[in-house]
Amino acid sequence: MAHPAASRLYHKDERQRRRAVRKLFEVNDPGNLGAFVGLLDDSETWYREKSMEAMTKWCGSENEKIILKLANSKYLSQRILATKLATRLNGNKNNILHDLCEDKEITVRISAWEEKLNVSDKEIGNLIKLGMKSEDKSIRKISMIRLSKMDHIENNDVVLSLDDAAFSVRNVGLEIIKNRPEINDNGEFTNYLIELASNQSSKGRNIAASILIERDSKNPEISKLIVQWSEEENIGFIRTLVKTLRKTEWWENNELAINITNNSSDAFVTRILRGVNSGRVTEIRNDILSGSTRGEDVKLRIIEDLIGRKIDQTTIDIIKQLDKGSSVFLSIASKELLEELS
Repeated sequence: MAHPAASRLYHKDERQRRRAVRKLFEVNDPGNLGAFVGLLDDSETWYREKSMEAMTKWCGSENEKIILKLANSKYLSQRILATKLATRLNGNKNNILHDLCEDKEITVRISAWEEKLNVSDKEIGNLIKLGMKSEDKSIRKISMIRLSKMDHIENNDVVLSLDDAAFSVRNVGLEIIKNRPEINDNGEFTNYLIELASNQSSKGRNIAASILIERDSKNPEISKLIVQWSEEENIGFIRTLVKTLRKTEWWENNELAINITNNSSDAFVTRILRGVNSGRVTEIRNDILSGSTRGEDVKLRIIEDLIGRKIDQTTIDIIKQLDKGSSVFLSIASKELLEELS
């Protein structure tokens, strides 16, 4: 039986109505849910929102008619709420979600698909493939995100993503390959990744390059690509390249080590050498400071990056030479570094 306050929800006195709403929430009895249904169509936003709050709080499997009313509402927020509450139903859940997946508003369609895909791996069936057939890239994206969370992923499903016209969908496929190494155990995606990483105008290039480097940086083909990439000027790509290479012993790539001395881009050189003190890296740094064709700006950056770090004696000897050299700026920087070391 409804609480006496329920009869005052539609009182002419505004204060009485608001007190009734507060009282019913205070009582917290699901039996009062029906009294709120009429407020879903109220002219005032506050009452509609309070009614939706009541639905969220008390709707259960026995309230299919209320959820259907929400699903057919003219209000966007109520149809979105219907997608959430439909999952509480036993029998008609799928039918309601199916209709909401066809809603005129994309936000409702997305919400419906998210709930539709919110099932166990055993129940997922062909839902992901169906989602990937949607004309909405957002729905194709959330379908692939659901795929990424599955215990077992079929390579053919990843291919669906990589072939998609929308980068946001392709990017999920790339993230799956990156985060699930076993996906590419047989090298099925390697050629795709190489092609993508080699195209300077392609979105997703950065993640493709990072996957290749993390997985197979010692592969001769990938090693050569890394050398080529080190000569690029695009700062965003260089940041990704350096960040990923720092996870490897990149100095063991002899071609790259040689290339850094004279041919790699300034942006790459200053970033890749920063804070690394292996014997081979010290040699590369010394070659740049003492005999390379590198410009003064690069050498200056290298010296400045040495401040506060442990420095090999061979490098200190070169800094002493630069202190006495003809370049004013290099001399000043070298002097400051030597004074810090003394």
